[in-house]
Parts: sequence; structure tokens; C-alpha cells
Amino acid sequence: MDDGADASSGGAKNALSGAVWGQIEREFLSTGDVVRAHKALTQATDEIAVEAYRASIEPAVPRGAMLVACGAFGRGELSPYSSVELLVLVEAESPWISLRDPIAEFARSLWDARLRLNHMIRTVSECLEFRERNIDLSVSIMDARFLAGDRDAFARFTNKWTVYLGCQGPKLSQHLAGLTKVRHAKYHGTFRHREPDVQETPGGLRDLNVAGWLHRLAGARIESPLLPEAAAFLSTVRCFLQYRAAADRNLLTSEAQEAIAAQPFGLPGTSRDWMRRYFEHAGIVFDEVRSALDLSGKTEPSLVGNLRDRRSRRSDSEFAVSRERVFVRNPSQPAEDAAVVFRLLEFIGRHGIPAAPATERCLAGAFAAFASYCAATKPLWPDLKNVLSLPHASLALRTLQNSGLMPAL
Repeated sequence: MDDGADASSGGAKNALSGAVWGQIEREFLSTGDVVRAHKALTQATDEIAVEAYRASIEPAVPRGAMLVACGAFGRGELSPYSSVELLVLVEAESPWISLRDPIAEFARSLWDARLRLNHMIRTVSECLEFRERNIDLSVSIMDARFLAGDRDAFARFTNKWTVYLGCQGPKLSQHLAGLTKVRHAKYHGTFRHREPDVQETPGGLRDLNVAGWLHRLAGARIESPLLPEAAAFLSTVRCFLQYRAAADRNLLTSEAQEAIAAQPFGLPGTSRDWMRRYFEHAGIVFDEVRSALDLSGKTEPSLVGNLRDRRSRRSDSEFAVSRERVFVRNPSQPAEDAAVVFRLLEFIGRHGIPAAPATERCLAGAFAAFASYCAATKPLWPDLKNVLSLPHASLALRTLQNSGLMPAL
């Protein structure tokens, strides 16, 4: 969304929207209250979208059609320069001829209001038909919110949608899990990057959304009490980055880190201190999405389950393998015997099984003990050389990085 107005195309409405956008930006930059910014941006956009729908589409199809907010817009988490996802949903199978001109007028009104529009028109039957090419639409509709049109038709659709998710939920979960694992691999499976993308990097807002979707599809609830604070922190960062760039840019560059650390709502300290705080929150989200991925894998085919069972036999007296994750049998051991960290790295490097989130938290809590161990006069190279010679050394080192122990080493 731009905070400027185009008097030639939007008149008084554009002038009003420009004033609204500017006021929201000024309030956010002075307070850092991202919840208030999301609410204000969503409400202002709701009003423009509903007015445009009622002026263009509703007269042409007064019954059996509705305007639905999807994605971040549907969740009420609209960022200042993000696209506005809108779905025009119709019950009839052949509305295209009667809606061609109204849809064009509707889109033109929203573009004139400087909204970054991402809109679709679909029939109810299309939305309830499971196809590979339709999966992204299904994920978007999971956050659907009624805006205008035939409310009774939307209630009928909602009932059918609940049945659809009950039947197709496992397939949607597998699709989401597969996409997430590919994205994590692109970023080397770690949230610790010098210049992370707040949206796409592991531990970012995409992971936060995926965790919510997977838990919902599994009929489970997110229990982490730390997650709301982490979500607000990351959303604040994204909102700041977009206002700073006046575009949908979410890369937290070194310059942006310096800039946000200097904001009135920033935490006291240097940009390095601020990034330490960022990694704490990203780590919480990363743990949550990995737990959700594990939850989504509980209904895997028997062949995969048998493979997991076979790998779990690699457990020993110190480390247990469960659902392809390594756990420390005695969580207090790393703080009492820091040498166990190298034995854990050797185990991971040899078998190629990643550490569980709980294991990484256990290691993070033993930072002081591990730092003292590494600072002793005992040579570390033999232990480290042994780890580096193993076939999955990169996975072992990633465990050090994710748990925050790399600086101590």
C-alpha cells in the first residue's frame, strides 16, 4: 500500500486513504505497536474492498457470490506493502460472462486506491476439488474471512469446507511439510544467518504460519507460551522493513539492523545485541515449526514408519533416537560433562540424524559449561577433526550453530 494519493483517479477517497496510511505509519514508527498497525491497515483495506465490491460485483450477482479475504489479509495481519489477497467466490458454475466487466471494474477501483492486489474468482466447486495445482489456494482459504456479499452462501461454503479439510487435511499437511523442508534446505536448515529474510528464512514468519496450519490440520493446538511474543517481534521487524523500503522487502540487512536498533521502540544496546534478541525469537519459531512437522508425519505409510523404527535402533546409553531426532537421555548431562557435546556431534555426524529441538535447547542451556571446556588447555582439534571427518559433519556443525554454541567453540 502506498501512503500517497492519486487525485486524478481516486478523488477524495484516495486522499482519505493516503492520510490514513500516513497516520498508521507515523504511529507505528513512534510506538512499534505492530498489533495496532495490523488492525488499522486491515480495517482501512476492508472498507475500500467492501465499497468496491458493492459498487461493481454485488449489483451483477446479488445472490450466491461473496468477497472473501484470504492469507495474511484474512488473518488480519496485513503488512504495509504486502499484497492484498482477495477471493471472489461464487456458487454458480458459469458466472464468467456476467462477471467479466464487474470484476474488471472492481480490480480497477482497488488499483486506483493503491492496493497491491492479488485477486481470484473461483466457484465453490473449484475450491472443494483437491488437485495439486489447487493446493496453494486451499492453504490460502484456511485463513478465509467474509467481507461482503451473500453471507448465507458463505455459511454454506464454510460447512462444506470443514468437510473438505477433514477428508483432504492429510494431503495438505504432506504438501506443506514438503514445501517447508525444501525451503529449510535452501537456507541450510538454520535460522542463524547474518542477513536473514524475516519472511522466508527458517524461524521466520512463513514458519510461524506453517506451524499454525499444520497444527490446525492435525486438530492440535500450539502450546508454546513464548510463541506470541516471538510472533509479535518478527511482525514488528517486517513492518519496519517494509516502511523503510517503501516496498514488500523483508531482508534484514546489516544497515537495516543498525536502523531498527536505533528506533524509539528498539531495545537498548548495539545492533549485535538486537540480533541476539532476533535469534532468540527465531529459534522459538523454528522449534515450533519442527514440532509441527513431526506431528504431521505421524500418519506416514508403514514403509516410512518401518525405516524410522530401524533408525531408532541406533540409540545408545547416552543418546536416544525417536522419530528421526536425537535426544540426550540425561538433559542435565551437557551442563555437568561438556565433553558429551562432542560425543553428540560425532553421533549426529556419523548417522546423519538431526538433533531434536529439545536437544538444542538443552545444549543452549549448557553454554557456560561448554565455553569453559573449550577455553581449557586441552587440545580440541582431535575431537573436532574426528567430527569433521564424518559423512554428515555439516549436520553436526549445524547443531552447534542452532544451539548457539558455535561462538564458544
